[in-house]
Amino acid sequence: MLILIASLLSITISSVALAAGGDSVILRKTYSGNIDYVAVGSSLRDQPNAVDTCSFFSPVSSSVTVNIPVGATILDAYLYFAGSADIGPLYHSSQIDLADQTALTLNGVSISTTAGFNDTDFQNLTGLGSGFVDFFGARRDVSDIVTGAGAYTLAGMVVHTEAQNRPTTGTCLGAWSLVVIYEDVSISNIRVINLFDGFQSFKNSTFDLQPRNFVVDTGTPTGKMTHMTYEGDEQLTSAGETFEIQVGSGSFVAKINGLNPVDNQYNSTVTGPDVFDTTTSYGFDLDTYDISSDLLGQSNQFDATTRYNSGNDLVLLMAEIISVDNKALADIEITLNDVGLFLENTVNSSQYILSVQNNGDGTDSVSAGFATGYVHVYDDLPAGISIDSLADITAPGWDCSGTVLGADQLRCTY
Repeated sequence: MLILIASLLSITISSVALAAGGDSVILRKTYSGNIDYVAVGSSLRDQPNAVDTCSFFSPVSSSVTVNIPVGATILDAYLYFAGSADIGPLYHSSQIDLADQTALTLNGVSISTTAGFNDTDFQNLTGLGSGFVDFFGARRDVSDIVTGAGAYTLAGMVVHTEAQNRPTTGTCLGAWSLVVIYEDVSISNIRVINLFDGFQSFKNSTFDLQPRNFVVDTGTPTGKMTHMTYEGDEQLTSAGETFEIQVGSGSFVAKINGLNPVDNQYNSTVTGPDVFDTTTSYGFDLDTYDISSDLLGQSNQFDATTRYNSGNDLVLLMAEIISVDNKALADIEITLNDVGLFLENTVNSSQYILSVQNNGDGTDSVSAGFATGYVHVYDDLPAGISIDSLADITAPGWDCSGTVLGADQLRCTY
């Protein structure tokens, strides 16, 4: 028998390998509270495509400035980076990939070539750029290095270039970015931030991401979003090279600005309110857009769609960050327990209990705070535990009619 006292939605998503390697961009983490984020980045190339597509700063390094308010508390700081590789190797005397980044530093502090806790080594993208180009990419937690506002310098990246016996394709990459999520008591609005990441290539194709885990605030909610991409070429303009967003029941809206015109979204620019706009981030795009107008009129909506379209331009998406003013949050606490032993070939011999406590709206003490609305419980039961009928669910006050018995998927609303 399954007894439902209360529950909170919990979803686990695994990384999916793509045909040419890489990793699907997925929702990695959701933050909530009096929070904001800043995304800054830079290319390590020093010439535009029209001059030299494979020219890098010597020594290979570049700097960015992180601007966060005085007194803000950094919750997470992530370094994202990617570069041209030679997997095999096919053209160089030895393979060039993430393992070769032994000299990589951020403000003089070494960046590990292997993923630790809260890090990711993305799968290499291979056989792109007319079949001759490979790429490596990674995410590193640098919260111990990025401790406040200031200048940050990345140095020491090793990349594969056309000078190393690779056929000429006009495709060379070396770039990086910092994404910093912080808490600031001066922010009066409750916000939800979604952080998506992966290492996904697209060309002559379209795909969507699904920002979620928020409820758009009433009145005039504000928001912003950022996409981080590589290999967008400034000289390639093709119909349909766009970035669009749809919030709730609203229409899809193409996001553009002075440096990202219609049909040339991925064009080696860094733009937005957090950075100085530049057209010299060769092979790297980091574009931040105000989405407040897209949120207007969508109060109480709880999802969005971001749509990436590319024409003849090969583009690599590594991250998307979106921030939305949220309705007052309910502090919902969940515990899962079993009572008795789940023995093979037994019926109703034990109980699987999902318990939820509503701790209030986060604006007062637990005893004084309150939160109202619906709680939706989605839980796929552990292997070996099945629900034979809805009668097996004891849940006073809950509507569990949406439960999928054959798949042992609990679906309840309170």
